[in-house]
Amino acid sequence: MADLIDIQAAGTTKLVGSDSNGVEQTPVTSTLNGALSTTDISNNGGVNSAISVTTSAIEAKIGGSALANRKNLTIHNNGTGTIYWGYSSGVTTVNGTPIFKDQFVSWDVGASTQVFLIAISGTQNVRVTENA
Repeated sequence: MADLIDIQAAGTTKLVGSDSNGVEQTPVTSTLNGALSTTDISNNGGVNSAISVTTSAIEAKIGGSALANRKNLTIHNNGTGTIYWGYSSGVTTVNGTPIFKDQFVSWDVGASTQVFLIAISGTQNVRVTENA
């Protein structure tokens, strides 16, 4: 990074990127005393839906693909039985991590991270949200 000239060093500096619409994303600022701060929030809305989880692994997403620029994924087990999650379609009730009835979990994950779900039995109602 280039050195700041005295005038720039005496003030605050803000580093930002922008999305395809020119909207600032993930600003990084430094204060006069050199402290850094970031704001990394969901600022572009999201999607939500109920999905049916059966004894065959299914990816936790809304529609045909994960939300572009996804920052967060949440799952609420709204069913009557336990479901299990893992990072591959090979997740099973033996190797997966349980999400019990009425339990809510949240991950800060991008669109390229896949989370799969499988039910211990029957068809379980699961609520999924993705936000960017």
